[in-house]
Amino acid sequence: MNDILKAREKAKLDFGKVEKCAIFVHYSINDSNRIEEKKNRLIKYCEDVLQTHNYEVFIEIGSFLEEREVFNNMLKKFESGEFSHLVVTDVGQIYKLSYDMQKAIDLTDQIQDLNVTTICVDEERHIKAKNKLRDVER
Repeated sequence: MNDILKAREKAKLDFGKVEKCAIFVHYSINDSNRIEEKKNRLIKYCEDVLQTHNYEVFIEIGSFLEEREVFNNMLKKFESGEFSHLVVTDVGQIYKLSYDMQKAIDLTDQIQDLNVTTICVDEERHIKAKNKLRDVER
């Protein structure tokens, strides 16, 4: 079995039903070549592995310490239930761990609480959305 078929099979088993993906690309400086490369890689992942063309790309340029208008707009769309998955190259795209580990954890938890599964492509791992029923089960 070739690598793409193996990846597709893994996606079916691990990532759940993919309805719509948010592709998030963060880069601290405006380097259009690197941004485009990263964006295209994540689009290819959505199409080849997750087998979806239903995605929206969010590109954020600048420091994590500045106002994050693009990221915050994406979170609002998560709150509305528009997305089932967030696709990033690594978890550091959400918030730089070396800046503030707790903030990175809090943002990741917030995304999970909104029932969005985060897929970290370069790290070959994902952070599953939390089960909505967990708070009512006793």
